[in-house]
Amino acid sequence: MFSGSLSIGHALRATAEALPDKTAIIDDEGALSYRELDRAVDAFAAFLIEMGVDPGDRIAYLFWNQREILIAYNAIARIGAVVVSLNTRLTPIELAYQLDQSDVLGVIYDHSFAGTLRAAFALWREPGFSVVAGGPGDGAHAFNVILDEARPLADKHTEVDASASSGIWFTSGTTGKPKGAEVRHSSAIGAAIASSLALGIGRDCRFLAAAPMFHRGAMEDMHLAVTLTGGTHVMMRQFDPERTLALIEEHAITHAFIVPTMSWLILQIENCAKYDLRSMRHWISASAPFPPRLAESLREGLDIDGDAIENCYGITEMLLLTVCSGPEMKLKPGSVGRPVPSVRVAIHDETRGPMPAGEIGEIIAAGPPQFRSYVGNEQATREAVFEMDGLRWYRSGDLGYCDEDGYFFIVDRKKDMIITGGENVYSVEVEEAISLHPDVLEVAVIGLPSEKWGEVVTAAVVTKADRELGEDAVIKACAQLAHYKRPKSVRMLDVLPRNSFGKIQKPALRAILRGEVRV
Repeated sequence: MFSGSLSIGHALRATAEALPDKTAIIDDEGALSYRELDRAVDAFAAFLIEMGVDPGDRIAYLFWNQREILIAYNAIARIGAVVVSLNTRLTPIELAYQLDQSDVLGVIYDHSFAGTLRAAFALWREPGFSVVAGGPGDGAHAFNVILDEARPLADKHTEVDASASSGIWFTSGTTGKPKGAEVRHSSAIGAAIASSLALGIGRDCRFLAAAPMFHRGAMEDMHLAVTLTGGTHVMMRQFDPERTLALIEEHAITHAFIVPTMSWLILQIENCAKYDLRSMRHWISASAPFPPRLAESLREGLDIDGDAIENCYGITEMLLLTVCSGPEMKLKPGSVGRPVPSVRVAIHDETRGPMPAGEIGEIIAAGPPQFRSYVGNEQATREAVFEMDGLRWYRSGDLGYCDEDGYFFIVDRKKDMIITGGENVYSVEVEEAISLHPDVLEVAVIGLPSEKWGEVVTAAVVTKADRELGEDAVIKACAQLAHYKRPKSVRMLDVLPRNSFGKIQKPALRAILRGEVRV
């Protein structure tokens, strides 16, 4: 069932045939049925073939959360070409790097990125063809004109094997340069099925596109699952805290992928509880640590069923791994939950092998959603995967433990663990202690070099608006921790460096603090 023979293009086709009049997309332009979406995908896929696109060719797109991203994603996949999803926050240099790494044939984009891409092409090369949506784009084909010219698509062009490559998804890049993870149709479909089962995504689902859909987790864990099961995509072009609440109320949204940073911003809205959010059954959090204090703040600050708030854990190379439901979060605060269907998750040590309950090791995972390889980086692929018990396991780089009830907890990134005076300090433990202080909005803990200790625990803190906080108060918040775990230095910042998915970029934070902190 989970590997199967279903390709991404077949998934949309099957839904369109079963539910042709069901609303597939709602956005600022209006509504689109599954029949209309399927026809648009066919028209765009036929255009790609006219442009000389063959199975296996790589086509990049750069979009906000808009209907064109769903059309392009499905059209590229339908003819066996490979999606290369580009991050909207990248600079021209970063875009040129990813386009080059992927050896892209064509580029599809929203007109708002025309200038950025022009600069990227100057550093890379001109693509074989380009398509622009929503405005002019220096000789590029117009997306809307392509859809208006309904082209027939021969069945032979949609005969795509599920084992074929479907996409290249660049990692979030919290450490070093992003790597392009190449995935199969079967891994995407397997992930979508697992997500639909674990998160209740089905025909009556109205899913709000809040998190950026250029990330694999948003597109293939969430939106592909919506398409597969016949739900409705409600598109929000760019995240806006108050508009998020307004759209939930207006469209009776049942599901939304809202990362912790977004949740904190929503809670800053004055009188945010005025919105009717009772339709929400799945407030899905992932991509970054979800402190228990944030869950409590959401339950208290919004008109929402507390059991709707869920904490999830996933990785670009494997997608959704675990889910902790609302009721489970109350029983196991801080947990990311238990594995989703079809996925194996374990705690592993390079020397000792599988670790017993309660002991910390690296989180590893195996299952159908796993990626194929890193594009052009065989060494990184070899370092990331290994064979054990007849399965191909992926090393997540995250440290955690599993309790006796089978619930997983993340304590740190493997590369972010602090070793001070020979003792291991897990940054998440220190961050959770500091986050409990009522004046703290956000905190990140890192290790900075020290001749005496090797590294010293250093906290970067963002306070709530109009609040002041001293170093002593932050250290005092860690009074329940062993002395060696407490910060030796505290720096107050206006904002923490984050990537587009809300993950704190600790290498960037270290670079900032190295210039400010003397140890």
